[in-house]
Amino acid sequence: MRINTLKYYNQNAENLCEKYNDTDFNKIQKSISIYLVGANKLLEIGTGSGRDANYMSDNGFDVIGIDGSKKMIDIAIRNFPDLNGRLIHSILPDNFPNFKHKFDGAYSIGTLMHFEENVLEILLAKLNEVLLPKSPVYISVSGDRAYVNDERFFLNFSKTDWINIFESNNFVINEVIDNQDVTGREITWYSFLMETRS
Repeated sequence: MRINTLKYYNQNAENLCEKYNDTDFNKIQKSISIYLVGANKLLEIGTGSGRDANYMSDNGFDVIGIDGSKKMIDIAIRNFPDLNGRLIHSILPDNFPNFKHKFDGAYSIGTLMHFEENVLEILLAKLNEVLLPKSPVYISVSGDRAYVNDERFFLNFSKTDWINIFESNNFVINEVIDNQDVTGREITWYSFLMETRS
């Protein structure tokens, strides 16, 4: 992930965490948990405010979250103390943690579009390495964000581009859902309900 993107999240961590935690995300969280039913050990890429990791943990999943922003992780643990020991600060993909076990499910909400295409492919390969065959994976990314005028990088991918990169990196797509932004912004989100190949 680009340094400027991480810098943005570190500098704005307090406001962003408050905003994310105040957003009613329950419908999407339920959708994620329903799709991942049957999985036990989950990996979250881009844990952010801790909102989703906390929800998944409260609903019986054994969750480990990774985020490149140390400030976001610190605030997440402050707001959700039960996540202490479950969140890892690591700048992906180069510093992808070495896990002693494999996961049987994964999810990522609003994170993968911050990686350039070649870097994203490395990250997807590493994600595959830590997942068991036929593990459910729920990925949500935003559509066109080229208009965003801040320091963050956004990958300008169409839905077809996302489908192609997932399918070419060992994922089987079961369903794609288009969602409107829950905060009312004119942004379309694509949710990919996938699994790793057998």
